[in-house]
Amino acid sequence: MTERIIDNELRLIPYYRNDEASLPWYQDLDVCKQVDNREEPYDVELLHRMYDYLTVHGDCYYIEYKGVLVGDVSLRENSEIAVVVCKEYQNQHIGRRCVLEMLKLAREKGCEKEYALYEKVEHMAPEVIAEKRKIYKGVNANVDFYSGLVYSMLDLPPSLYTPIFAAARIVGWSAHRLEELKNVDKIIRPAYKPLAEYKEYVRMDDR
Repeated sequence: MTERIIDNELRLIPYYRNDEASLPWYQDLDVCKQVDNREEPYDVELLHRMYDYLTVHGDCYYIEYKGVLVGDVSLRENSEIAVVVCKEYQNQHIGRRCVLEMLKLAREKGCEKEYALYEKVEHMAPEVIAEKRKIYKGVNANVDFYSGLVYSMLDLPPSLYTPIFAAARIVGWSAHRLEELKNVDKIIRPAYKPLAEYKEYVRMDDR
């Protein structure tokens, strides 16, 4: 990734560790509420996990406005755009200009038209299925519907698409098969009947 100049006031700088600048943005409860509906501020560990995810699964930039870092913006593999601007610099059209720049980046990656096609199919499919198969309960796209597009954006060779799909599911498939052999002795997708002993749920923060 390289620096992106938006105008004479704004530029986007590829993400690097800068807790001094970025942590205060995510310790503002109003910002946390806007970003992911959190009631608690981020700590450094959570901040790093978030940025690590964004940089691995897309493009993440700091927003520099008149020489000051004021937020971040990201374009994820699924073409989802997210922007955060600290409270002191909101209502100055910074976020809008950054989103427009991310749309430009999406076009540069050549994914905008293809993504639009996928999205159109996703919205049309339930209507077609309902009409042709008389299924009216609603049909939602599987999470893997967009996988091929994401893999192509990552420049992965097509020969790896199926192995990646399968590798991520081996554990789950194996667990289902064990449950089937133990509980019903036939190949189905059963109502989940766990074989493990019951355990009380432990919050992530307490683990």
